[in-house]
Amino acid sequence: MFKVAIVEDDRVASDTLKEYIERFAAEKNEKIEAEVFEDGLKFIGGYKPVYDIVFMDVVMPGINGIETAKKLREIDNGVVLVFITSMAQYAINGYEVDAADFLLKPVSYFTFSLKLAKIMRRCERRKDCDYSIKTSDGDVRVRISDIYYIESVKHYVVFHTSGGDYRMRLSMTEAEAVFEPKNFSRCSTSFLVNLAHIRSVKHDDVIVACEKDVALPISRTKKQSFLSAFTVYLGGGSAK
Repeated sequence: MFKVAIVEDDRVASDTLKEYIERFAAEKNEKIEAEVFEDGLKFIGGYKPVYDIVFMDVVMPGINGIETAKKLREIDNGVVLVFITSMAQYAINGYEVDAADFLLKPVSYFTFSLKLAKIMRRCERRKDCDYSIKTSDGDVRVRISDIYYIESVKHYVVFHTSGGDYRMRLSMTEAEAVFEPKNFSRCSTSFLVNLAHIRSVKHDDVIVACEKDVALPISRTKKQSFLSAFTVYLGGGSAK
């Protein structure tokens, strides 16, 4: 199942895109669910990172598509963003918010179907690269590569990421089951480290390359398995 958001103030244009999506889904035997938002504020207010693709009109009343996209990227780095515009010069602004592509109005079904097929292939590749953190303030989707390490705090874990720290009710055992196959390894009971962010190992500490380097303890019981996982990772294999 793919979830798509259409952010478009022109009812005719949004209806056309929704119709194209339904036609594409029928032709390709795909399950695609599309939801329409009339403006940027309605879309971004209470946003949850449940969408795979966002089609965003650039020119909208109130808050335009570029500003809406900037707010979107503050809480969701993973969703694939496609701008819709009648003026090609606006497409260059997409680089600011990591837009995957743009569609020029009026959009033909042929062009749309080619781009959607390409975008869906990209979504499939990225699904294993993102993780949705369920916080008390709502869901936040992060790229797994942006997670430095995960810390166990009572009945929660704290994800230390390049975009900030996020707390989620989850056991370290559950976190380990999810992230160990993705090149994370526990250096102690309390810490699960992204092997890609290790700067060095010194005695009984692992130095994690965050914005400011952090030294995490390596426990005696985890030392052998942790160093083995790191050695395999450095050799170009998977940690497990």
